[in-house]
Amino acid sequence: MSQTFTIAICTRNRTAFLCCCLDALLIANAGIDAPIIVIDNNSTDETQATLATYTDRITVAREECTGLSHARNKAIDLCRTPYLVFLDDDGVPDRGWATAVRDLIDSFEPDVFGGPYSPFYTGPKPNWFTDSLGTAHADLSDGRQSRNVCFSGGNMGWRLDLLKALGGFDPKLGIVGNKLRLGEETALQLAIWRQNPDATFCFSKAMHMIHHVSREKMRLRYVHKRNFIYGWQLIDIDPSLPLVQSRWWRLMMTTKFGSPILLRMIIRDRARYPAWKTYVAAYLSYNSILMGVAARQLNDWLRVNTHGLPEPQVGRVQT
Repeated sequence: MSQTFTIAICTRNRTAFLCCCLDALLIANAGIDAPIIVIDNNSTDETQATLATYTDRITVAREECTGLSHARNKAIDLCRTPYLVFLDDDGVPDRGWATAVRDLIDSFEPDVFGGPYSPFYTGPKPNWFTDSLGTAHADLSDGRQSRNVCFSGGNMGWRLDLLKALGGFDPKLGIVGNKLRLGEETALQLAIWRQNPDATFCFSKAMHMIHHVSREKMRLRYVHKRNFIYGWQLIDIDPSLPLVQSRWWRLMMTTKFGSPILLRMIIRDRARYPAWKTYVAAYLSYNSILMGVAARQLNDWLRVNTHGLPEPQVGRVQT
């Protein structure tokens, strides 16, 4: 029986997490026997030695160009099945994960599909950091999704021919080494929705994994930074988004430049936000995106009107 999907894990310098991911995946994949490809994205730790212990069960490839998008594009080149499924190297799939992937493909033949994840921790968790801050897609129902749903890239699958037709993942988006960049999978999903409003996006709760939340991610500074960067890159992800079309000064007025935050913390819903940091994290989850969009728009305006430089190029996704 021919295989319908390949599982790809892109990794860089996270040996311990990679072992946990692979051990769980091999259990989940038992009986399904989907091909597994691990893309070593120019690691400098013991990744190669670790992967050597799994070579009878997985395929290992190395991508010398540092960047998650480069690694994912390498997986596209190596895939020989109709579907390609990405799993984060610090994710641990449930025992039924691969079965859920197979069943979803058999039932819907989707263009794009994904599953939920919930957090796990390897150190103390601050009392203000709720599990919801490390959870994705818990609110979605099984089956076909409405337009403009976008899945998280570390637990999702794609029709291979669709990925190739769109030119793969944009190297200007996505994490590069230790540099936080975002949006490579979101750009492709939005491009698919634009091209075909009837595209089949599907979801399965059984395609669940737990995902590591590091100590760094449990800081308000990180929450702001991640969302600000996402807002900054929205023009590269999809310049047609209504949020990107808004004027920068209107966006800043919407956030009130962050000025009422102290008052809002005091009068917050204490049943919903028992700790003030929990409220601030929720506030930053949206308003930092607006600040990022506004800052990028102002930066680009100054670039063109002050220095006479050309408009910055946006992502390469074909539409």
